[in-house]
Amino acid sequence: MQILFFVFDMLMLRPFYLLMDFYVRLTPYTFADVTPGHALSQEKLDQIKAFRNEMYLEKQSYLIAQTEEDRRIEKDLDHRSYHAVVYNKKKEIIAVTRLTPYPFETTAILGEEKTRPFKRYLEISRLVCKNKKAGIGKRLLIKSGGFAIRSKLYDGFIAICRDENCTIFQKFGLKTIDTFKYKNRGDSNYHFICANFFKVSISTIRHFHTRFLYKLSALF
Repeated sequence: MQILFFVFDMLMLRPFYLLMDFYVRLTPYTFADVTPGHALSQEKLDQIKAFRNEMYLEKQSYLIAQTEEDRRIEKDLDHRSYHAVVYNKKKEIIAVTRLTPYPFETTAILGEEKTRPFKRYLEISRLVCKNKKAGIGKRLLIKSGGFAIRSKLYDGFIAICRDENCTIFQKFGLKTIDTFKYKNRGDSNYHFICANFFKVSISTIRHFHTRFLYKLSALF
């Protein structure tokens, strides 16, 4: 089995993710290297936080830390998480996401019993973009996925998301394992989703294979 996976990795996964790296760069935007928070300056972390809060201000102000304790927790999460950041030509932040090792932000919501089985996973959170129709979010997830898989430190991804945000994660193989209501956040259903990196890789290959065939068929 290990030999088969090694052959699959060499012949399929590695070339595919090299192609995905090219796909990510094929934009007018700059995708910075995924970097751990403790390796970033406090000024850079403050810029990331300010951008997130700006994006949350209109419709998701409940995600902005309100108390000193909330701000302390957020600072700790940012410091021990990885950050993926996208810049425009003016070097302004236009998209970010955060990858957090266990214990997750979600652990405080769902408890250790539900999240401990995923101790070797990374939590995708705080994915926000200024222009949702430009494909930046998808590229940011691909950039983050490629980094996490190549690091060989983790086994997969977990996340929580609302109904309307599930589609983008489903394209990369993340499936719902629990649905719940989030206190003080309205009537929306929230989904606890996950996938190991093998599933993420296979689903990503299928997604782009389907898109390629669709575009090819449109030419005839």
